[in-house]
Amino acid sequence: MRSRPVVLTMLVAGLVAVPLGASSASAVGSTESISGHVTFAGQPVAGAIVEVNEWNNEDDVWEPVFHGTTDASGAYSIEVQAGYYEVSAETASPSPYLRTDAGGTVRDPIATVFAVKASSQLTADISMRAGALATGKVVDSAGKPATGMTVLVASTNRFGQAYATTDAAGAYTIEGLATGPATLELAGTRGVAARRTISLTAGTTTKVPTIHLANAATITGHIKAKSPRNQDLTLLDAHHDVVWNANSDSHGNVKITGLPAGAYRLVLDGTNLSKRVVVKTGKTASFGTITRANRTYLSGTVTTPSGKAAAHAYVQLTDTWGTYAGSATTDAQGQFKAFGVLSGAYRVHASNRAKGYADTSVRTTVTKGKDKTGVRIKLTPGGTLTGVVKNSAGAVVPGVVVVDPGAALAGEVVTDSHGRWTLRGVTPGKRTVDVYDPYPGGYRDVTRTTTAVAGKITTVSSTLR
Repeated sequence: MRSRPVVLTMLVAGLVAVPLGASSASAVGSTESISGHVTFAGQPVAGAIVEVNEWNNEDDVWEPVFHGTTDASGAYSIEVQAGYYEVSAETASPSPYLRTDAGGTVRDPIATVFAVKASSQLTADISMRAGALATGKVVDSAGKPATGMTVLVASTNRFGQAYATTDAAGAYTIEGLATGPATLELAGTRGVAARRTISLTAGTTTKVPTIHLANAATITGHIKAKSPRNQDLTLLDAHHDVVWNANSDSHGNVKITGLPAGAYRLVLDGTNLSKRVVVKTGKTASFGTITRANRTYLSGTVTTPSGKAAAHAYVQLTDTWGTYAGSATTDAQGQFKAFGVLSGAYRVHASNRAKGYADTSVRTTVTKGKDKTGVRIKLTPGGTLTGVVKNSAGAVVPGVVVVDPGAALAGEVVTDSHGRWTLRGVTPGKRTVDVYDPYPGGYRDVTRTTTAVAGKITTVSSTLR
């Protein structure tokens, strides 16, 4: 199942457009099929996996319902039932191609939708889009192959990331990437010398210099609690920037590897508990034991600017380090009760963007071992940002994500079939709006700066390339 944001622009082959989700029963004894050829640069692609996907109205995703494989000539034929389908193809790993829809696009919102009638046979040819690959090797401090390491590559100016695991020779090949700059690093080694900046080009393989793990350091320790299993942890550097997120094991043990030498602070998310630890190159340092008492509840009421109960508002709790403690949703009386606080100062955030209210927060203090009650949050009016996303040719772009990244509580929407989007409840003041295409090989990211005004609508234009 592909769970990426999807807004459909139907280009129906052979029949008029009808709403997806409508069903057409096959006649008794009838046979329906979709067949065609999968090619790249005019040459057949043998062994391609072809999926016939049906729209799931409940989950808003395309779901594969029928499958087939191309023969030596790139041909395939799949029996289906009468209905409405999207057809896509991909090849086995490592693949030089991006997953491609019929119509030659990597973007589901503009893929051709095929309407199959009873006893009909339709043709859906697919011309594959080239992807970029990255290959290299990882070795340990002795120069021997580092087996089982997870190598991550993420595009820096567009959506797309992929990973692979090193084999017995320490080698890896990563596929499914788009043209452009990207970062490469090993899982669990963020910030260490293993990190690389690479350049990717569709249709080619980028050879990455060998990664050496000689300078990696390790932090260990123990979380003592009644139930220490999978305690969320955040590792901060000397500037209090997030270096890595980790978890304790079922016994409360912590081990974070692949770090550069330096001073760090380990934070137990949502507890206000932390320990500073300094680690040297190639060495292991322990933060010791952190004892965590039982967490308690925090409750209160959220109201509108006029003082009325704010039903269905989302409430989130964070500690002094900004890490997540808990969350809840208000009831019809605007009341909420969230679990997860320990002691010390907390920030309580509330939001109801659907009603046009901006993210609002208050500070409160929790006493160890006691529930905190009576917290009151009065929402404030927000502004509205809206716009239409187009490409360089002036055509509207459906299915891209528009984000207000500066919001304490997430604010994002997906453009509709006309490229339109609207963000409500935006905190007044200067805002940065990020626009990205959630399909590998799609458009590059765009950032826009604007000003939101309480109670007013501001239009923001965006052009993707």
